[in-house]
Amino acid sequence: SGTRHGQGWNENGYSGHGELKLPSGDHYVGNFLAHRFHGIGRLAKPGSGEHYNGGFEQGRFHGHGVWSNGGFQYDGQFADDLMQGQGTGQESGITYCGAWARGTPVRCPAAWDLHPPDCVESYVPADSLREEAREQLEPRPSKPEKKKGEKKLSAAPKDDLSVPPRPQGPELELYIGRELPQVAVRLIDVERVPVQEESGRSFAVTMYLERVSLVEGELEQVAVRFGDLRRVGDEPHDSGKASPKEPSGKVSPVKSRSSPQPTALRCEDEVPVFEGVESITGTVEGGVALIGGHEAWLVPAHLEPGIYWLRIVDITVGCDRWPKLGHLQIPVRVKLPDG
Repeated sequence: SGTRHGQGWNENGYSGHGELKLPSGDHYVGNFLAHRFHGIGRLAKPGSGEHYNGGFEQGRFHGHGVWSNGGFQYDGQFADDLMQGQGTGQESGITYCGAWARGTPVRCPAAWDLHPPDCVESYVPADSLREEAREQLEPRPSKPEKKKGEKKLSAAPKDDLSVPPRPQGPELELYIGRELPQVAVRLIDVERVPVQEESGRSFAVTMYLERVSLVEGELEQVAVRFGDLRRVGDEPHDSGKASPKEPSGKVSPVKSRSSPQPTALRCEDEVPVFEGVESITGTVEGGVALIGGHEAWLVPAHLEPGIYWLRIVDITVGCDRWPKLGHLQIPVRVKLPDG
C-alpha cells in the first residue's frame, strides 16, 4: 500500500499520470497503466541509492533512460529492467560508450597491448627478444678445446620447414641517452581486437633489467629511471664500475705573476642532477594512449646495451564494475645510438 496523488483509476488500478509514495520510501512520479509504471516516469529508491528517469513498460525499465546506483551512472537503452542496446556507463573515472547486453558491456577489454602509433602490429609477439632475454641471464659456456684425433660432431638437424613459424611482431628499440620513441598503449579484447569504446582507465609504465644477483644468485629486477640525467647510475649493475670522484666544490686558483693568488671559492648553489622517476602514468581515451616522444621518457645514458623490459600496470582505483587488467611485460632492445 502507499499514497497516490493524481487522477485516473479503472478496474485494473492506477492509470494515467500520477505520483506514488511507498512505505519503504520509494517515490515514483509519472505514468501508470493497470496499476504499474508504464510510459515516462521518475523513480527514486532512497534505501538503495537508486534513481531512474526514463521509459517504463509494465513496471520495468524499458526504452531510453538514465539510471544511477551509488557511483555508477548509465545513460542509454533498457529492455526488461536491464541495460540493453547502445548506452554510456560511467564509474570510478572509467567511461564505456557502446553496446550493452543483459546489463554488461559487449566489448570488455581483457588485456593491454603496445604497438607503433602508425600501424596495428603489436610489439607483444617479439619471441626473439624474449629468447635473448633468457640467454642474457645464463652464462655463456666456453668452447671446449678439440683434442687431437677427436671426431667432429655432426651439426644439429635443421628445423622442419614444413611447420610454419609463429608470426613475429616488430621489435621495440630504445637508444641510450635518447627519448623512448612514441608508441601507443591500447586496450584489446580476448581475441586481441582493439577496444575503442572505453576511456578513463589509468596505467603506470616502468622499465627494468632482469639479472641474476651476484650475492644470492636469485633473479632480481633492477629499476630504470626515466629522465635520469646522471652519467653514472647507482643501480646494482653499475656497482662493479669505478664511481667518479665527487666534486670538491673548490675552484683551482689561477697563478699569475702580476696579481696575488685568489682564495678558493665554494659552489654552494650547484643544482643537483635530476635522477629521473621510476614510473610514468597515463590514461586511455577511446581505448588508446600515446607514451614516449618526450624528454620525460629519456633513456639514461649510463645504461649498458641489452634486453630490458617495459611493464604496464593497471592503476585504476575503485573499479568494482570494471575489472582490473593484468600486467603487460614486453622485452625491448636497448642499444647505443647509431654513429
